[in-house]
Amino acid sequence: MGQFWARLHPGRCAWAPVRNRVGCGRTGCADGNLRANRDVVNRDDHGYLLDHADWTPAIAEQLATEQSICLGPAHWELIESIQAFYAAFEHSPSNRPLAKWIRTRHGADKASTLYLLNLFPTSPPKQLALIAGLPRPEHCL
Repeated sequence: MGQFWARLHPGRCAWAPVRNRVGCGRTGCADGNLRANRDVVNRDDHGYLLDHADWTPAIAEQLATEQSICLGPAHWELIESIQAFYAAFEHSPSNRPLAKWIRTRHGADKASTLYLLNLFPTSPPKQLALIAGLPRPEHCL
């Protein structure tokens, strides 16, 4: 069943189909907190990092696991892209600015709604910002 499920949902783990998992999954944090070098990383009520400087690839893996997403090369490409957007404009993009940014940097096929929803099934801008360690996009419901 895992291989079949993985073919239907290529951006997600067959072992983690459950949403809103508590804790940090594969890294072994029993208390449910994110950790970076033994320090607890502070988050807001929605799970977004309070300090972008706390973000590391390991933190991204933990956040993705909580969202039931297995990060692959396509995810990392978009994470780097949204971080570049944040560095350029100092805010997290909502859906249309995100799609436009991705289209200019990676092409129209990767900016399509279906492609983004396949990788980030709940809400591409919100999940991408959360995993990239950025603030919650202001104009996303």
